Amino acid sequence: MTKNYEPRHIALAISIVIAILSLFLIIFIPQTVADIVHYSSGVWHVFVPKENLIVYGIGFFLLFLASLILFIFNMKKRGIYLSIACVLLSLIPFYMGSQSYLIFSNDSISLSPILSSKVTDYTWNDVKSVTFYEGEEGERSEYVFIFHDGHSITLEDNAYFQKIVTNLEIKLAEVNLRVDRVMLDSH
Repeated sequence: MTKNYEPRHIALAISIVIAILSLFLIIFIPQTVADIVHYSSGVWHVFVPKENLIVYGIGFFLLFLASLILFIFNMKKRGIYLSIACVLLSLIPFYMGSQSYLIFSNDSISLSPILSSKVTDYTWNDVKSVTFYEGEEGERSEYVFIFHDGHSITLEDNAYFQKIVTNLEIKLAEVNLRVDRVMLDSH
């Protein structure tokens, strides 16, 4: 018995591999790309908004769809054109995801929201207050930064944020601020 590996079956196999790998890559790729693109000296950490996972997910879906189209259209010309279009379209969400970030550095807090080309830089003197809302056991704690212009940023207290807490407290002390702590009461 001979095995029949037609090109369309290889395209289906590629679709399956992309679908499986994307489940794992979506965990690492956004943060890795943000670090590569935006990290420089003086930067404490580049945070990636959770919305980026959805954007990267759309990019991976388009790559999955590109190879699936090749399988469905049996490697015909129309399928190849549609597949190329999907690959090119997947570049848009990957690029958009790479441009959305929150950077804490020695000089400022920089914010670039998703679906926006606008970068907002706040110096440490622009920070009005920082509040740490400590959740009860099993609940998430979070930091809320309020700026003099009324804008606020909320960040989950996780391992990434714990890396910069010491630098944050030192920098806040330099501008005569401190982290206010509030215990969340679920009752």
